[in-house]
Amino acid sequence: MKKYVVLITFALLSTAMAANQGKLLDRIVAVVSNRVITQSQLDSNIRQVKANLSRTGVKAPPEAALKEQVLQHMITQNLQLQLAKRNQLTVTSSEVTAAIKRMAKQNKLTLKTLHQQVEQHGGNFTEFKHNIRDQLIVEKLQQMEVGPKVNITPQDIKTMKKALAAKSTQAEYHLLNILIPLPAIPSTQQVQAAEKQAETIVMQLKNGGNFKSIALANSSDQNALKGGDLGWRPLAALPDVFANSVHTLKTGQLAGPFRATNGFHILKVAGIRHQSNDKPASDAEIKNLLYRKKFLEQLQTWLQGLQGNAYIKVIN
Repeated sequence: MKKYVVLITFALLSTAMAANQGKLLDRIVAVVSNRVITQSQLDSNIRQVKANLSRTGVKAPPEAALKEQVLQHMITQNLQLQLAKRNQLTVTSSEVTAAIKRMAKQNKLTLKTLHQQVEQHGGNFTEFKHNIRDQLIVEKLQQMEVGPKVNITPQDIKTMKKALAAKSTQAEYHLLNILIPLPAIPSTQQVQAAEKQAETIVMQLKNGGNFKSIALANSSDQNALKGGDLGWRPLAALPDVFANSVHTLKTGQLAGPFRATNGFHILKVAGIRHQSNDKPASDAEIKNLLYRKKFLEQLQTWLQGLQGNAYIKVIN
């Protein structure tokens, strides 16, 4: 604990000394293990998020709520990047370029147009590339830490194959998600408070609230800064608690709140599409679906443990 006190004290003294010299150093807004997050870093990330929201037409939540969400995302990202550095995980410039090209292609844009859009909406393309690099490193770390924990048995494959064979089509769902979190071992009061908050959000949504804007202001899911957008996923690749809640829904309908291991979820079906299942899925394809499904379940547990075991101090 002493090293954090020394770190903060030194930063405060440095700021005071610089102020006496007519200069202003960054203010520390959070201490994450042995690293700090500064005000300028937070401001930079908020600008990037606002640029992304503007580009996709999503209304930003109130400034205080957006600031809190961005800071929490940065804390989680910071913890993972620290662990990645200890494990000497890196990505090359060619990997970053390839990821940006894929992003441009998915959005039917050229690289030049993507660059222009980032700048036109108030973002900085250098910061944009830096964020892509960090995300790629985090994905490598997650595969290294969580991947080995995913166990797929021959019986799992057999059960999935039987379920897929019983359907003439394979449904894919475009889902939006809001997570109201719970600690690993919550008290009765924490469960009641989280459930009440989730129910209040459902009422806001039913009264015409915009799902993505509300997710940005309230959700603790990894995709909160994307408005809770989980993208398109096969029903078979969804966690059971999700699949059981949405498989009977139509586009535009809500599911929840329902409780999972990490808290209460609220889902919205943004779209449904069906693919012909004339050709039976191979064992390799089924194994890939099962891996994605179990990986997501294990990832949430791993992230909870990572944060629970870390020293985190937010400085107001």
